[in-house]
Amino acid sequence: YRRDGAEVAALKHVNLDVAAGERLAIIGESGSGKSTLALAIAGLLPRSSKVGGSIEWFLPSFGAKAPPSV
Repeated sequence: YRRDGAEVAALKHVNLDVAAGERLAIIGESGSGKSTLALAIAGLLPRSSKVGGSIEWFLPSFGAKAPPSV
């Protein structure tokens, strides 16, 4: 995001572990990055976004990493 003409990181050092059958709630103050996190997880950020890091899906029943079917 840009603030006063400078780039500002919306999220830093986010790590989530959600096991099969679990649910995750993203809560926080206004402007804390909840929507940005949800859009990043869903792969729906605008093409102009600068994204670093990775999102990894692990399916233990198959023993390999793979994206979920949506």
